[in-house]
Amino acid sequence: MSAVMASIPSRQLPEPRAGVVHMRGVGRRFDGRDVLAQIDLDIGQGEFVALIGRSGSGKSTLLRILSGLDTGASGSVQADLNAGYVFQDARLVPWKRVWENITLGLRAPRRKRREIAAAALAEVWLADKIDAYPATLSGGQAQRVAICRALLRRPRLLLLDEPFGALDALTRMQMQTLVADLWTRHRMAALLVTHDVEEAILLADRVLVLEQGRIVARHDIRLPRPRSRTQADILPLREQLLDGLGLEKHET
Repeated sequence: MSAVMASIPSRQLPEPRAGVVHMRGVGRRFDGRDVLAQIDLDIGQGEFVALIGRSGSGKSTLLRILSGLDTGASGSVQADLNAGYVFQDARLVPWKRVWENITLGLRAPRRKRREIAAAALAEVWLADKIDAYPATLSGGQAQRVAICRALLRRPRLLLLDEPFGALDALTRMQMQTLVADLWTRHRMAALLVTHDVEEAILLADRVLVLEQGRIVARHDIRLPRPRSRTQADILPLREQLLDGLGLEKHET
């Protein structure tokens, strides 16, 4: 498995287990401040993990380390480099059509790339937008294109950095359903960073709470799929996670 690696000689690390992500004793400092400290995390193939926490707790930094965008971490990091990354904003190239944005960097004849993009767009309900420019898309459509681009090479690991945060409530729910469907279909490992506790419960097998750069709680979500906000078991799980974040129900 391809990996991005850093090591601490003084720390005795266990052998990596089979999986897509293996982190031991990972830390990251900026300007003399610990943004992440002693992070231990394993994600197995096909597992969906959500990471929640207050702003500034280190969630996005952890994703950047796993993706290889941040190479300044200490500790041991092994992560499959066949990864797709969906950012908080779509980051589409404005002068390229949707299909060209999706296939950026793909080495294939133009006609073949367009065929590949068409098949991928059908999966995210955007087949009719293949020749559109990004400026003509809604926020939800732009994020669907970004997800499509991330999934095009069938990654073993999908990193989602609050991809629905800027969307309206209805579009956000539609996007959650889409991601759940795509994960069920492709069964890649996924790590979702979110502020939305309910979103984490609806999508993840496991929810981690990050506080001041440390994982302070881990919750297994053993609800059947597909999940619904109306399920009776959702509310007590939501309250438990909010308590772990030190939030009252009315704060979210």
